[in-house]
Amino acid sequence: MSRLSEALSGARPGVKGSMSGPELFFPQSDIDSLFNAMTTGMRELSWSLGKGVKKAAWSIANTLGTSTRVSKKLRTFTPDIKDAHRRKLQKSRNAKLARRGMSDLKHTFDDPLFVTKTRKGKQVKFRAKNKNAAKKSKYIIIKNSGLAKASWKFGMKKLGSGGSMSDITKSARYFGSKHIQVDSNLGGNDPHVKITNSVGYIRQAMKGGEHRVDTAMERAGSSLMHQIENTLREKLGLARA
Repeated sequence: MSRLSEALSGARPGVKGSMSGPELFFPQSDIDSLFNAMTTGMRELSWSLGKGVKKAAWSIANTLGTSTRVSKKLRTFTPDIKDAHRRKLQKSRNAKLARRGMSDLKHTFDDPLFVTKTRKGKQVKFRAKNKNAAKKSKYIIIKNSGLAKASWKFGMKKLGSGGSMSDITKSARYFGSKHIQVDSNLGGNDPHVKITNSVGYIRQAMKGGEHRVDTAMERAGSSLMHQIENTLREKLGLARA
């Protein structure tokens, strides 16, 4: 099982997690950046320690979700070459017979064959009347398009707001909620949040590959600081038009 676990606490722990087996460690400077943003919010906006930790965890889920691709809604498909050639020859034969006032009563056309591949690369052949009909085939429609992104969205939702899911299929939304787990304790002197994502291909779904995972902590810190600055501008009546 692929997993990403982020442990955040007021004691400023080393933040680590694992995805696809090996553990993922973030640079201490990036961790410091995130915690500096969190403490700024606590100082300038009177956040409690628990709220600061929650905001930091939300920012991590948000940056990972923003950097996650949404796959195409349809798989690529092409006409089967041998079947297309056979049909072309038969149509030519039928045309010649028709010009003689005859017809080939022995031959009836099946729907043409199309070829596609599953996510794991297995070739699949299926019949459809035409290209428009093929696009509606169960072999072509990707039901869980956006599953990886949806999982992060639900993680964010459990920590506040999940944002829009307009580009994610209904099936992906349903299963996305099953692939994310958020464990938190935001009270007391040792608040913490742990996010576990069990989507098996979560790394591969990242825009820019693993680099986007490794820099998640840095980007989360920058994002959180940006939110704090905007809130302060609004409080001071300096919000941008």
